[in-house]
Amino acid sequence: MKKLGILIGLVTVFWFAKIPFAFAQERWVEHTVQEGETLYSIAKQYRVTPYAILQKNEEVKSVSDLKPDTILIIPVRDSNAALPPPEKKFVPEEATQQQLEPERFLTHLVKRKETLFSLTQQYEVTEDQIKRYNTDLYANPLQVGMVLKIPQYPEVAEEQPLDFEVYTVQPLETRWSIAHKYGITVDSLLLLNPELPKSSNYLAVGEQLRLPRPKGDSLKDQEVTLFQSYTVPKSIGLFRISQNFGISVDSVMALNPEIKEIGGLREGMVLRLPKQQATTNDINTENYIYYQVKPKQNIFRLTRNLGISRDSLFLLNPELENGLKSGMVLKLPKEKKGELKVKNALVLDQFNLADSINRNLAPNVMFLLPFRLDRIDFKNAEKTENQIASRKDITYAMGLYSGSLVAIDSLKKMGVSIKATVVDTERSLDKVKAVLDKCPWYEVDAILGPVDPTLLPEIAVRANTYNVPVMSPFASESAVSLGNVFFSNPS
Repeated sequence: MKKLGILIGLVTVFWFAKIPFAFAQERWVEHTVQEGETLYSIAKQYRVTPYAILQKNEEVKSVSDLKPDTILIIPVRDSNAALPPPEKKFVPEEATQQQLEPERFLTHLVKRKETLFSLTQQYEVTEDQIKRYNTDLYANPLQVGMVLKIPQYPEVAEEQPLDFEVYTVQPLETRWSIAHKYGITVDSLLLLNPELPKSSNYLAVGEQLRLPRPKGDSLKDQEVTLFQSYTVPKSIGLFRISQNFGISVDSVMALNPEIKEIGGLREGMVLRLPKQQATTNDINTENYIYYQVKPKQNIFRLTRNLGISRDSLFLLNPELENGLKSGMVLKLPKEKKGELKVKNALVLDQFNLADSINRNLAPNVMFLLPFRLDRIDFKNAEKTENQIASRKDITYAMGLYSGSLVAIDSLKKMGVSIKATVVDTERSLDKVKAVLDKCPWYEVDAILGPVDPTLLPEIAVRANTYNVPVMSPFASESAVSLGNVFFSNPS
């Protein structure tokens, strides 16, 4: 074993002896891990030690963390500048298309407990997209107080269907009723007909629209866009099924190729067969109202918000059997118009702000109020009571403070924890400056105050540097026009 250890040591020494140790300025290059590569093969390729790579890539804790497509930071010296670039694996032509560029950037101040993953979920971007515009993150972990540039990318338009037909608008029809009829979203309707105005929902009777033609073989000429499951009963043949569903035997076979594979129809087989659309004459604003499904909605919340049972909703919208999808246009009974907020036959969402509360956050709120403790004589109880009762600034501060305690208690019952820091401004600019100089801004989520308008500019400007909102409890007559100031009394 001793001889084996000496042999391994000698091999290691000779292997790394090829590395030039000339003192040169260090720089770094990016390397995307390919299939089959190891930490040692990458180190040998760039003539560095594996330990040097691990030092620059703290997220790589072990060899098992090195997976294909991982981006590594490789420290190299100028003397290695002539190294050939690593071989790239073959990439299909489709994957070499020009990368989508961001249309704008947002600024984000990293707070406690935030991670790269939580930022990707918050801004709907990938970790690679964040690192691309914040290159320090390639070599260093995310830290509290970092100011990041978050790229925002334009939405990619849906791919348009290939087969279209011209549709003539009938009386009482709306964009939502037509979208419902063709099983597409209103956004898709506008995409197919860019000449339609986006500022209004007007449709003229007789106007012609471009709409997707239903797909299928001999089903193409029928108004069939939905399918249902059908269990084959005893003693029934293909011809009877084709007659019952109003399609040809060839269409039944095309929709269910397994019939041919097993050599014929079998009792108990589950077939995919077309479901006829509702008669087009009754889909208009005279009989129905419409609702467009929003992202992340589910059937339970939808039925509760619309005040309709699940069975009734599925009866009017049989396409729901194939799943609820964002952008779907659902048909609702006209009688619901009195219970819901409706405009131009479209049901408008009524939001409950309590549904959007993130109970995992515990925001820090700083209260800057004029308690004027410097003016109160606590040694004399009677004098203290008179001062509290007679001074308007103290009364106003106590009113805001007691109201805030009630609000914090109400939020606590909703599962939200608030961390409050209370500061007596003493109506002194010097006191406020001293407090702000020592303020750990990366821990502050919002400021309530000050009561004195003359103190607002100093507080607002300091807070704006760290994107901290300031809630000002007086009318908006101040000269401060920063975007982070919110007045409780608008003009």
